[in-house]
Amino acid sequence: MLNLEIRDVTAIIRKASEIMNDNKELLCELDSQLGDGDLGITMAKGWAAAADAASSPDLKDIGKMLLVCGMKMAS
Repeated sequence: MLNLEIRDVTAIIRKASEIMNDNKELLCELDSQLGDGDLGITMAKGWAAAADAASSPDLKDIGKMLLVCGMKMAS
């Protein structure tokens, strides 16, 4: 059985942020074929905000951390 700890979830969110940032131009290019072409920028900013929130030392509970990250992403 796999047990995730808060540091594991934080690392996953940071990695997702890094991946989104590395691929934001590709996402914008793909989005421009069907939309307004800003998906990469939006995703990079949202995941960066989530990664910043996940790094807060005040968050000790995974559920609360994910809630805060989601709220930061949405804003």
